[in-house]
Amino acid sequence: MLGLFLVFSEVGANPQTINVWTNPTSGNWEDLHWSLGQLPAPGQSIMLTNSGWKAVAIGPATVQNFSQTLNPFSITLGAGTDSFNVLLLNFTGFQNPLSVSELVINSNSAVTALSSTLNVNNTMGTAFSIGGAFNHGDFSVVSALTLKIGDVGPGVYNLTNGTLLVTVTQSVGSVFLARFNQFGGTNYPGNLLLSPGGECDVFAGALITSNIIYRSGGSFNQLGGLVKPDKMLVNNGLYAMSSGTFSSSDVELPGVSSAFEYAANAGFLQTGGTNNTAFLSIGNWRPPFLNASSSGGYTLSNGVLNAGSTAIGPYGAFTQSGGTHNTGLGLFGDIVYYYSPSPARYFLSDGFLFTPGIGMRIGLFTQTGGTNQVSGDLTMQPYVTLGSWTAYNLSGGFLMTSNTYVGASMSGGFYQSGGTHIVSSLLTISQSSPNFAGYVLSGGELIVRNIQVDGGATFHHRGGTLINTNMVTLADGIWAANTNDQQCGKLVLVGSSNSIISLPAGRSVLRFAQSSSVVWSNQATLTIENWNGSVSGGGQHQIHFGNDAAALSSQQLAQIQFHNPLGQNGTYPAAILSTGEIVPNQFLVSRFSSEGLELSWAPGMTLQSATTVYGPFRDVPEASSPYTITSSEPQRFFRLRR
Repeated sequence: MLGLFLVFSEVGANPQTINVWTNPTSGNWEDLHWSLGQLPAPGQSIMLTNSGWKAVAIGPATVQNFSQTLNPFSITLGAGTDSFNVLLLNFTGFQNPLSVSELVINSNSAVTALSSTLNVNNTMGTAFSIGGAFNHGDFSVVSALTLKIGDVGPGVYNLTNGTLLVTVTQSVGSVFLARFNQFGGTNYPGNLLLSPGGECDVFAGALITSNIIYRSGGSFNQLGGLVKPDKMLVNNGLYAMSSGTFSSSDVELPGVSSAFEYAANAGFLQTGGTNNTAFLSIGNWRPPFLNASSSGGYTLSNGVLNAGSTAIGPYGAFTQSGGTHNTGLGLFGDIVYYYSPSPARYFLSDGFLFTPGIGMRIGLFTQTGGTNQVSGDLTMQPYVTLGSWTAYNLSGGFLMTSNTYVGASMSGGFYQSGGTHIVSSLLTISQSSPNFAGYVLSGGELIVRNIQVDGGATFHHRGGTLINTNMVTLADGIWAANTNDQQCGKLVLVGSSNSIISLPAGRSVLRFAQSSSVVWSNQATLTIENWNGSVSGGGQHQIHFGNDAAALSSQQLAQIQFHNPLGQNGTYPAAILSTGEIVPNQFLVSRFSSEGLELSWAPGMTLQSATTVYGPFRDVPEASSPYTITSSEPQRFFRLRR
């Protein structure tokens, strides 16, 4: 035989256990103004909802003489228009707490706890809900499993001092506007949830929680005190910090706590105080749809941010106009939508950034001021894929690194138009792509010990001041010289390819230190382009090594060539003058002067002439460069012999 059993259960008390305060004026909890004609008792649902302006007080006498009344099942407060009901826990102490399974504070009502203890054991679906006000002061202790502010009406919780312990979840905002004000004391929510219309303001005290989670909105204002979440996930909203201390192991802007959440815009605004965060993620959450948008941003204008690592992704930006940021830093954007690059961004206009290293790939770092001190390496990682670009723009302030590596992307490069860039060890410009600029120095000051240009990359010296104290290494690299008188360290050729020194249209003097003491790869060559100087030295274009002809070895000199010097087609070997200047060799230069046709050539060659192009050619007696031809012959041909 089959039987069907239907079981119904209802959380809460039945109507026979509802006990309503009936006095229209204030009184004590133990006064006999209750609808059941008896004082509150276990299992009863207590209602403070009648009209009038009043307070019902639980005081020391209540605890001492009527402790059996402090364990009802639930308490509900509320009032109609032009009424207000208050439950006052008035210095009841900490030995015999008011203990309920449910506490609901509706509109036009409040609970005020002064030097008292309240336990809300809200299990099995019962609630601790605030749609009115809860005033927590004088070292009171309030505990609950969950607390909701703003679910049954516009609610506010004011914590002046004392302790609030919410084991599972404390939520602020939802259906109605809600606010949590903390002026002192300690708040221990297991999880703090901020929803639309919710706001937390911490002025003093400590808020210590496992998680702070923004759910589609809400705001948090820290004006002092200590806020310490293990993790903070902001999927849409703003955390504003002007004072105090914030401490967390993980902050994600934006971040989600489940696959069912969607993130939009998340921000952290720091205008003061100290933020100690082990891992700070900005703009790394990816929308589920290609054309969807989300963003994360951190703004630092004052105060101190100590982040073990700061990871900025394709939807993130960090803006620093003051303060101090101590962190390991990565800017890693991505190609997000039909080969459209979405760079990670950092903007530094003032303040201090101290970091052991910066890694960049599809990233943009814009520095107009401030100090960026990198104790290790600044690495612009090579990433030559369609649409990718990485750039560092330095127009003001100070950038200091141990090593700076500028690797090629499809476009971008390092652009210095101002400020000071100090590289204590090695600046490397590496690889090339169609729109990759390499390193462009057009203003400011670059102070670097060693420079290496390789893989077809280019160092563009267009302006500013370059101080190179040790060595320039070219390995299939291009040096685009400036229109100035530039002193560099020793020159080294490495690899098996051809490197280039390209001279500008205007006057340019490029000086290298004595380089015969360093080893050049015997398979490498150096080509001088656009040379427009004098084979006798001292012309518009000059390239010097040391101060004498011994500044290069004969083998090194043989690895240098001039391409189309003075606009004349051909490739010519190099000679070194007694001053250390290199000029094209085996190259006869002619120009007309008022005295006739003047011929000039590099040292070590002998001028020969003949009456026909076929010779025979004979040495011109006592001819030295420059040599002026005054002959009236119809024709004469000249050449140089070694």
